[in-house]
Amino acid sequence: MAEKFRFFHRAHVRAPVAVAWSVFTDHERIGEFTNTPMRIIKPGSPDPNGLGCVRRMGVFDWQIDEIVNIWRPLEVYGYHIISSSMIDAHQGVVRFFPDHHGGCEWVYDMQNIPNQKALDQARAAGVSYQNFLGISFKEYMNDLEAECERRADSERVPAMPPSTSITTLD
Repeated sequence: MAEKFRFFHRAHVRAPVAVAWSVFTDHERIGEFTNTPMRIIKPGSPDPNGLGCVRRMGVFDWQIDEIVNIWRPLEVYGYHIISSSMIDAHQGVVRFFPDHHGGCEWVYDMQNIPNQKALDQARAAGVSYQNFLGISFKEYMNDLEAECERRADSERVPAMPPSTSITTLD
């Protein structure tokens, strides 16, 4: 029986759920701030990124097609692989929770069953498959967290300093 690997990540970010949701689910733009090129090859309905969306991504030198199979905006989305020459089975679920400080938490649970080619590629790189994929997963999560906070910071309007006065020109 093939070995199953599980990757779990919980993050707290200084960004509202709406911002984190938009970062995670904008499949066409995700490659702008991660090292993972991705594009939609079949839009979902009614949201192009949503339920039924088929996205193609490049990870290492692999091409992977995934379909979005869970879609509850601002709460949870999930996907599974429908085509890959390196992975026999793979699924992920991401849940979003607002916190009491205007930010949010997300919980990402990913399960993966690689085939022998993927295990051999990791071994040739001198690492375990867990580390091979796990290190990249952690980097991907770090990139998503940074983008969430960057977008949230760009939307915040700084408070006016107390020494500022506003006058009108008459």
